[in-house]
Amino acid sequence: MRALCRGILLLSAALAVAGASRPKAKRRLQVDGARNASSPYPDCPVECPDDWIGDGWCDGPCAVEACGNDKGDCEGWCAPDCSPKEFGEQPPMINNGRCDEACNVEQCDFDGLDCDPICKPLFAFNYSACDCPDEKLGNFVCDSECNTDACHQDAGDCRGECSEGCALGWLGDGSCDTLCLTESCNFDCGDCESCAEGCTLEMLQNDVCDPACDKEDCSFDAGKCSAPECWRDPNDREDYCLREWIGDGTCDEPCRREECDDDGGDCDNTQSDESGCPLTCGEGWRGDGECDAPCNVEQCGFDDGDCEGVTTPPPQETEEREAQNGEL
Repeated sequence: MRALCRGILLLSAALAVAGASRPKAKRRLQVDGARNASSPYPDCPVECPDDWIGDGWCDGPCAVEACGNDKGDCEGWCAPDCSPKEFGEQPPMINNGRCDEACNVEQCDFDGLDCDPICKPLFAFNYSACDCPDEKLGNFVCDSECNTDACHQDAGDCRGECSEGCALGWLGDGSCDTLCLTESCNFDCGDCESCAEGCTLEMLQNDVCDPACDKEDCSFDAGKCSAPECWRDPNDREDYCLREWIGDGTCDEPCRREECDDDGGDCDNTQSDESGCPLTCGEGWRGDGECDAPCNVEQCGFDDGDCEGVTTPPPQETEEREAQNGEL
């Protein structure tokens, strides 16, 4: 996955350099003197000719009420002369690999990543003179043969870290790295901001497992959600663990594995009887003909055979039995 992202990054960098000769803003001759008497905008500054108004480009001199606010040209633009979309042969200006002065303002997020001192080198670098194999670039190993200026210090692998565990070469590579979600790493240079629909940077930075971010491309909400191997459909496997079982206070043996966060600690320091059978296995449950999850462990004789060939019961059934046991 990272190799593919790195290939895309290298291609993007090459295209950015190749396109550096394109005009970054449309150029027009300035107009001197008074406006034409027949102009529909007689009070509009002469720096804004009539043919600029409503032509699809947001012009700074025209973005005023006297010029009809450029006749809607500035709608959807973060700032005048900073095009968020294609204009003729010119590509969008934000995140195009060049720091555009018109876009380098707060409302345009300082040209996306183009003007960021950390991220810009990775986006704009031209690797055409690098004679190091592509598979060694950005592979998280500092390869001495690639540690050259022409190879951008092994595509960042030899540039050190911006925060503990986050190599500078990981920034802006198209993959969401949870260790890079720090201010010093500019929050992975935007790699995590669009990792999944509905997942926001605020969600990735909070302390809650947000379902919208619980995707592989978002590193399972920056590591706050367990790996997908844990959420198994009970119709597909007998040994399944449902998300809601983890951390619910009951030790569920199918969830007692690393990818399920060891049942969210439910099985830690569980009180048990002399045989080691947890007290969450209610009195009279073993051998009663029903498979009870708390009893389905070796110390309880696997519910004295009740669970043989039977799937683990849903948590609500276990809760009902626990309630009944407490009333006895």
